[in-house]
Amino acid sequence: MKKIQAIKLSLLVLLSLAVVISFAGCATIMGKSAPANVSIRSFPEHAKVKVTNSEGNLVYEGTTPTMISLKKYDGYFSGQTYTMTFSKKGYLKYVATDGMKVNGWSWYIEGNIVFGGIIGWFIVDPLTGAMWNVNSHHIDATLVGAQSK
Repeated sequence: MKKIQAIKLSLLVLLSLAVVISFAGCATIMGKSAPANVSIRSFPEHAKVKVTNSEGNLVYEGTTPTMISLKKYDGYFSGQTYTMTFSKKGYLKYVATDGMKVNGWSWYIEGNIVFGGIIGWFIVDPLTGAMWNVNSHHIDATLVGAQSK
């Protein structure tokens, strides 16, 4: 009798674990839905930098070098893109863009095939932003001196 109760308990634990895993996306489990940290530097240093998102909204304004946190997603199945404009007196403006990429073939695609399933693939990871990661964690801008007239 105790053997049957132990088997039932084991099956209940395994079933509970399977249900929990089926409601999680693999990129959410293995990756992060938190904003991505990006290091921004310029040569020469102490240039002004303005960062805008794909809607044109200002998300950061300051001077280099700096570290900022950028939101990874811009809605369901849509990674965010940022434009960084550098300026410094005596130098030409420099504009760089950076976007998000799918968070690794292994975590998002293969991981959801094994662990997250359809719910993880099409609901959890896209809605939490965990399926995205920044293209580059370091942005370096080399400013060119303006020619005097």
